[in-house]
Amino acid sequence: MSSSSVFTRSSTWSSDRIPSSFMLATTSGTSLASSSTSSSRSVVPARIVSNHHSVTIGRPLGLGDDVLGLLRLAGESFMTALARADDSMALLEARRELERRNDELERSNEELERFAYAAAHDLKAPLARIEMALAATPRPEGDSGMLVDVARRGASRMRQLIEDLLTFSAVGRSGSTPEEVDLDDLLRQVLADLGPSIEAAGAVVHHARLPVAWGHRSLLGQVLQNLVGNSLKFVRPDVTPQVEIRGTRDASGTTIRVCDNGIGVAADKRNEVFGVFTRLNGDDQYPGSGIGLATCAKIVAYHGGQIRLEEGIDGGVAVVVQLPPEPTDSDEL
Repeated sequence: MSSSSVFTRSSTWSSDRIPSSFMLATTSGTSLASSSTSSSRSVVPARIVSNHHSVTIGRPLGLGDDVLGLLRLAGESFMTALARADDSMALLEARRELERRNDELERSNEELERFAYAAAHDLKAPLARIEMALAATPRPEGDSGMLVDVARRGASRMRQLIEDLLTFSAVGRSGSTPEEVDLDDLLRQVLADLGPSIEAAGAVVHHARLPVAWGHRSLLGQVLQNLVGNSLKFVRPDVTPQVEIRGTRDASGTTIRVCDNGIGVAADKRNEVFGVFTRLNGDDQYPGSGIGLATCAKIVAYHGGQIRLEEGIDGGVAVVVQLPPEPTDSDEL
């Protein structure tokens, strides 16, 4: 037996074969220390070496295999602890990098929203002048008249697109204070505003009394108006439109469900419809900008809630909005 030993991690050593803790039932540290100190033999340092660290442990010369086994076990345990410490540091660095990238993404999104808002706002004035010029232009006969009609429809659609984009970009910019909102009262106002559309579609609207919710009244009203408006727009030919609006409230928050018997949305497309400018149907049959559901999703996310699509009435669609309860601390919307 040599006078010193060097324990190194070999290429075949695997940490998954090393237990996380060791119970030495027959040999305590005190007995090991007393047996070592009572020996008259000299102590020679033994070094345990890992990839990044090393430690020197005193080993009495001439100790038996059982004590050497304990030293070897202690060395492997020590290296395992060092490896875990390295893993913890790597995880911490990865977490910091993820937080940094999330911060960059949030700043980028905010810049894009500011740009979209500014660009849409600046487009309103020139578009208004175009619309005034088209309105003042007499409609000529023949193909020229058809071109004027196309220009008028295009300008009208552009105005709607700009207004919707401004609405989408303005979510969260009002600086209003969240409050307890009576959704039933809010829904009655929305249905009154949509009265002409309900009458034109010949729709039947049913709604139970809605509960209260915690949030921004104007934004939640916009969600209800967009959802009911979509139910009145995406209807099936020769079918009386039906719209059902219900809500519940419990300890987990407030849930709103707007259900219809319209054209529905395929199951594999139900996540896509919340994207900006996403349209699943032709503009000629179902006009719109493709921003309505994206605005709803942004408002719901701003409130800390969730929104999803489910199966509706007779193949229609049901939009489910879940809003969190009133915050109990100072961390409000």
